[in-house]
Formats: sequence, C-alpha cells, structure tokens
Amino acid sequence: MSPDSSRPDPASQARSTLDELGRLRERARAPAPPELHRRARTLLDAHFGPAEQQGPVEDGFGRGAVGLLADHTHYSDGFAVLAPMAWGTAVAARRAPEAPTRLVLAEASDAEDAEGDATTCRPSAGGPSSPPGEARVAQAVLDAFAPGPVEAAVVSAVPPACFDARLAALGGAAARAALALGGTEASPNARPTDAEERVRAALAEGRGVPFSRAPVQAAAHDATPPPNASSPRWLLADTAARERLAFEAPSEDTLRCGLIALGGTGETRAGGTLVQPPAFHHQRRRQADNALRVLREDDGFAGLTSFRDLEHRDLDRAEALLPPALEPIARHLLTENRRAGKIVRATRHGDGQLLGALLLMSHTSLIDNWQGASPPLNAVVNAAEDADIDGLYGACQTGRGPCVLVAGRPAALPAFFRHATDLLDEQFDRPAETMLL
Repeated sequence: MSPDSSRPDPASQARSTLDELGRLRERARAPAPPELHRRARTLLDAHFGPAEQQGPVEDGFGRGAVGLLADHTHYSDGFAVLAPMAWGTAVAARRAPEAPTRLVLAEASDAEDAEGDATTCRPSAGGPSSPPGEARVAQAVLDAFAPGPVEAAVVSAVPPACFDARLAALGGAAARAALALGGTEASPNARPTDAEERVRAALAEGRGVPFSRAPVQAAAHDATPPPNASSPRWLLADTAARERLAFEAPSEDTLRCGLIALGGTGETRAGGTLVQPPAFHHQRRRQADNALRVLREDDGFAGLTSFRDLEHRDLDRAEALLPPALEPIARHLLTENRRAGKIVRATRHGDGQLLGALLLMSHTSLIDNWQGASPPLNAVVNAAEDADIDGLYGACQTGRGPCVLVAGRPAALPAFFRHATDLLDEQFDRPAETMLL
C-alpha cells in the first residue's frame, strides 16, 4: 500500500461537495405562491366545506425573511438587514356565516393531505381558547383587518425554527386576504406603512412578545431581481423612519447564506432551552426604554428616541450616564445599529470575510451584553469561527428561534453543515435541519 493511499481523493471530495450542494439547492426550492394558494384553498374546503356554500375566497401571501442583523429592532427602533427567503405563507379566507373566526393551519409539506397534520382552531363563542401560538397570531391579524368573522386556512413553507420570519409572513398573508375580503385600512388617508404597523401590533399581541417592523417590512417586499440584476435583492430597513432600501445581494456563486435550524425548541435537555421566554423579551424592551429615558435627561442626548441615532463615539459618554445594569443593553443596541450599515457595505463589495466577522461580532455581543443565546447555538457559532474550512466566513443566531445563520462560499457550506449537525447530535442530543437561502 502506498503512503498516500489513505489520503482523501481531491476529485472524490469535489464530487461529493457538488452532490451535496445539489441536494441542498433542491431542498431550497420552495412552492411558488400560486401552488401555496391552491393548497390553502384545498385545505379550507376540506375543513369548512366547499367554497360555493360560503361565498368567494380571497388569497394572501407573505414572504419570509432572515435577519442578517435584525433582532435588536424588536426592542428599540433602528436599522436592520434582512435576506428575503424563497419560502412564504399563503392564507385563503372567506367570510364566515357566524362568529367566531375559525382557522386551520398546516405545513406546506402536509397540506396536500386534507386530513393530515393540520391544526384546526375553533375559538368558543365566549372568547378565544388557547390555540397554538401561530393561530393566535393569525386570529389577531384577521381581527384587525377583516370586515367580520372569517374562515381561513393557513399553509406555510417557512421553516418553523425561523420564528420571526414565519410570523411576519403569516401576518402579511392574513392581512392581505382580509383586506381583499373588504376589510379597510385605519382611515381613508392611511399610508402603506400604517397597514404594516397594524400587522406589527397584531403580531406582538398574538405572540405575546415585542415585535419589530423589520420582518413585516420584509414580508411585503418583492425579492424578485429586476431585469438588470444578477442576484436576489436584500433589504435594509429603517424601522424608525418606516423606510426600506432594496440592494443587490452578492452573487450566489461567490457568497451564499445557509441556516442550521435546531429541533426541540422549548423543552429542557442537556444544554437547556433554546428559546427565551416572553418575560425575557419584555424585560429587555423595558431596559431599552429605561436606558433611553436616562440618556434623555442629559442635555447632550435630549430628544433621543432610538439607539440608531447614536454614533459609536457616543458610547463611552452614554455608558458613563447609565446605571451598570443598563450599560450592556445600550452597548448591544448601539453597536448592532452601527454594524447594520457595515454589513450592507460588505455585501455590496462582496467582502465575505468582513460580513462573516460582523456576524461573529454580533453574536458575541448577544452573549456578552444581551445574554440571549443558548449553549447549543453558541456551540454552532463557535464551530463556524474555529472551523478550518476554506471559504467559511462566519455565523450568528437569528430570528429569536433555534436557528443559526451561516455565511460562506457555496462549496464551504456542505462540509460545515455536516460538522455542525454531528456536533449538535454528539454534545447536545439535538437534531438539526440544514438549508440554503
């Protein structure tokens, strides 16, 4: 046997990587909106009777979007960078003959089977029962926009681990369906951003946590590249000004983002829970508000309403004014806003190494300042930072769910996905799903 016979064959490794990339790209294909609409209508008829018996059906669609840097805007308005997904949510709705509103929800993969894994929610006439969280969200949005009680079917292709993206897509789809049924805006002179704000408020009510405008803005965004663009469009959102700017994402041949979505979202096992409880999010929101209130008492920060308006050079002075418990909160929110602009510049220049470094810095702040990450998610991000894989740039937790965003060259992602899933299985006994954006 030759001394080199045990070494991996580079050609074989390249073929394996290409095969795995092909499988990942195939899994990334999402049902088109018309197909999701068809499945939602089929589900509606199967659970609540044929459409001709109840009146016309209207459709709504919302697109999911992953935050490269967005979670901080749930607690204080600011700048967010999001990557719209191929996956979305469809809602089919019609007026109901009597109250209350009734809902049925299903995953896109299950919706073909009308009697399959759908969740039916029929709140009692005396008031809402305790349906799953997504049903509460859908009902809150429909109640905010619909002209009366409705029957609705929800079919989602957005990965469940992408909490904020999935809820924003659901909210946008439900609002569009309700408006098509004859629902009205808040006033005749309402702006499009007013509808987005009403969706945001309904999501916060239904989910029971602070919710940013950024995912809602992204759910309403058309990610289709214009004729002269070579890649999809990403989004810079300013939640304070209620504005958004689309910009061309890097070529998928040179930079690709992927997701590692963990299973077991709430139970306690080795490594603890993966998702922070609502009380954590409300506490952070109160701390952010208190920090701004304290800063406004100083003449130099009078009129301050958001951490987006602070420069990095203001950090030392701001921390000197704040009590110790609020210093890390302000530090996290200020630096996240500053990183958002840098991520846009890195993306526009195709600088994957800078993008990866910014993602890693964001996650470090999430641990040190925000105390908002769990051991399994930290382990994945640390593995991305330490991995000896050429072209793997960085990672961070995203979407307040059990999900990690990974950035790198396409050929680097399959190897890291294998490494990360093995690590999660061996160290934390947790399953994980990997996917490309």
